Amino acid sequence: MRMVGEDKTEYPPIVMKHLRQDWEYEDQIISEYQGNGRWVIKSLEESDVQGT
Repeated sequence: MRMVGEDKTEYPPIVMKHLRQDWEYEDQIISEYQGNGRWVIKSLEESDVQGT
């Protein structure tokens, strides 16, 4: 990734690392984003997660 400052100064390339995400097929317990940095743990019915 290359960065350019507001004054148009170019910076050398940097490495951007991403967080790992673990997924579980048909998981009934999820973390739902509520906004403003707030997450809520929700429990779903088996019929609501079928095929997800």
